[in-house]
Amino acid sequence: MGGFSYTVWLVLGLALIILEPLVPGLVVIFLGFGALLTAAVVYFDLIPGMAGQIFFWLITSGVMIGLLREQVRKIFPSLEKSEGSDETEYLDREVEVINLVDGKSDRGRVRFMGTTWKARCQSPEEQIPAGSYAKIAGRDNLTLIVYGAPQGASKEN
Repeated sequence: MGGFSYTVWLVLGLALIILEPLVPGLVVIFLGFGALLTAAVVYFDLIPGMAGQIFFWLITSGVMIGLLREQVRKIFPSLEKSEGSDETEYLDREVEVINLVDGKSDRGRVRFMGTTWKARCQSPEEQIPAGSYAKIAGRDNLTLIVYGAPQGASKEN
């Protein structure tokens, strides 16, 4: 008798199911369910060898992904889609500068909506020192494009 114990498959299956929120796409959860099915089959000693167990896991996981993924997406659309935000709602909002922001790199950081974001100045020549405030001019993927706010500006985020 070779192969993994059913407890290995059980732990693997539960770990993969728990990991699904961290690795979105509705694939990892079905790999986990495939491992749980494999654990059940191994428990009843229906597939003794490791090669057979891995083959069974891959086949059952693949079938579940192929047959059930789209159905689950319809029931839980938020698992796959992220609602795009209207970028204009961020425009001209003030942010606190955490690390020096310049127009030549994305190394600057600002605090906005309770978290820090990478930031770059709108103008390549501009620099905004840490501790001051800036306003959002736009966004480039996950980097906020900012410009200097007037002295004495207050935090609005």
